[in-house]
Amino acid sequence: MTDQYLDGSRQENGNEINFCKNQNIKYDPYADIRYLSHHESKTHPRMPRANRAAQFMPFSALSGYEEAVQASVDEMLSSGRSEVAYPWNHPTQGQIYVRCGGVHDKSFEHPGFRLKGYHQDITQTVAINKQQEKELERANIILKRQLKVTQSLGSIYEFIYYLNLKDDTFSVISDQSSIRQFMTEESFANQKLMTAVRALISEGDWNIVREFLDFGTLDRRMEDREIVSMEFLSAEQIWYRASFISAYRGRDGSLVQVLFVIQLIDEEKRKELDANRAVREAYKAAQYANSAKTNFLSHMSHDIRTPMNAIIGMTELAKMHIGEEEK
Repeated sequence: MTDQYLDGSRQENGNEINFCKNQNIKYDPYADIRYLSHHESKTHPRMPRANRAAQFMPFSALSGYEEAVQASVDEMLSSGRSEVAYPWNHPTQGQIYVRCGGVHDKSFEHPGFRLKGYHQDITQTVAINKQQEKELERANIILKRQLKVTQSLGSIYEFIYYLNLKDDTFSVISDQSSIRQFMTEESFANQKLMTAVRALISEGDWNIVREFLDFGTLDRRMEDREIVSMEFLSAEQIWYRASFISAYRGRDGSLVQVLFVIQLIDEEKRKELDANRAVREAYKAAQYANSAKTNFLSHMSHDIRTPMNAIIGMTELAKMHIGEEEK
């Protein structure tokens, strides 16, 4: 390749692309292109002028971007290198994307300076990046939705844990309770869960709750259902509901991952207990009223039956002696 200087001299320098600038004469940014020599092959015909010109078409895409080009040149001179990417309307392929970059050749000893540059077709890379950006945008939308769902669930449940039954690990999704202090690290999930919940519940309910928390029987208990729950009273006499919810099953249908949640249900539980108490009291009152009615009818039947028998008997005697006034 030949370096073309603005004073008309040339410098042979392999395949490098050289840009020279001289402050004393008018600068021609395309001089190095127009005056390039080319190899004369002895076996292949000379490339047509149109095809040869197409090699340098990427430079035409920079028309109207003189300020950007100058900024890139300044960056190469100041920091040693620069790189830009831009769209270009290819004559046969349509719009493609080109990466253009260069470095400042400090070994250049002639007046001005020399920049070594390159052009690279990055259309496929840009297309892949755009597709990845779309996928990332969709993932962000899904993540935001999941975050809203988590926040909504967090307002319902005291805490939510994601448990892996196979490797006995867990991750915290949400935890507003006091048991978080027991759930350190992410291993030994079953043991830590039992320790944490035991600190929350009353001692009298522990045996029942321990059976409910046992990972070893959970797969069997949830074989034909997606959720199992139990209610318990805490040491502070507050009602909670604990639930295991199926999250992922293996190909054989075995339970692999579950959500473990605890919900504060004290208010609704006490209303339920009050309602049940009211129903039991109403039932007892109805039973008492029914018993009183039965007793009343039993006594009334006896009290009425005696005089009624006398009346019926006297009536029968009167019928037998009709007309016999003396009797």
